[in-house]
Amino acid sequence: IYKELEEAEKYFLDVLEEDNSELEADAYFELAKINMIKGEKQKAIEYANIAIEVDTKKIVPKIKNDEIFIPIIAKINIPSINCTYPILNDSSDELLKIAPCKFWGADPNEVGNFCIVGHNYRTNKFFSHVPELRIGDTIEITDMIKNGETITYKVYDRYIVDPDDVSCTSQRTNGLKEITLITCTNDGTKRVIVKAREAI
Repeated sequence: IYKELEEAEKYFLDVLEEDNSELEADAYFELAKINMIKGEKQKAIEYANIAIEVDTKKIVPKIKNDEIFIPIIAKINIPSINCTYPILNDSSDELLKIAPCKFWGADPNEVGNFCIVGHNYRTNKFFSHVPELRIGDTIEITDMIKNGETITYKVYDRYIVDPDDVSCTSQRTNGLKEITLITCTNDGTKRVIVKAREAI
């Protein structure tokens, strides 16, 4: 089966070389599936993310319905710090090395508190610049498990807590859609919490 997967991967890479825009998103998604089967999770998620960038509306139903599970549930875009990544469906040491992850709470763009955790590598990667966010900054979340809808959230609070303080994950939002971003302080000793709610 490995030989067949290698041949299939080569075929879809060749499709991309042909520069056919109609097939581009599909080809990247097929490459994502092939790499999931091969156990190359990071590569698979990278390909899936490119497919989403190329044609979100086409790829969302594929992620939702395909028999090969791609663990992307949303996309986050924070314009003020140039941060755009897929959000993975669960958090583990392995997944946090690949992209920001759902930590707790509501599904993307649902009523409740969608909590997202990401590493601060003190570079330009993942949530490294999240501690720089200010009140009023916007965060866009695109849902990848239902309809591909993008909702804009506005930052309304930012504070620092001890690592074992998870009060920020509370689901008491008075019927509103909220998100919470969680990352480390630059010295790694505490957690930076950024709260945002749907901009109406």
